[in-house]
Amino acid sequence: MPESRLECYDCKLKGDTTNDADTAGILSVNADLTIKRCTLAHFKSGAIMVTALPQNSIFVGNNEILTCETAGIYMQGRASKPIIACNRIKFCRCTAITTNLDVDANIY
Repeated sequence: MPESRLECYDCKLKGDTTNDADTAGILSVNADLTIKRCTLAHFKSGAIMVTALPQNSIFVGNNEILTCETAGIYMQGRASKPIIACNRIKFCRCTAITTNLDVDANIY
């Protein structure tokens, strides 16, 4: 939520594998976000979905994303500056990292 902060370190998140439900791993709306060394698997609606403002601090690094369908990492937000670093994205049936055209992301 706006003016909030989410920090995830060394977490293992797993979507629904039995009911074929549309699940998302992490959904962040206009909040500061740090996700490090996490494993996210089996999310039909994306592992990490972010809408950010220019003043939000966004770091997504050293994570493993497995078997997602809509997007591995999705970033949107005009003039936002997320840092996406050293993630391993495997076995997904979608684009690994997607950003809108107006996102000024640093991806490496």
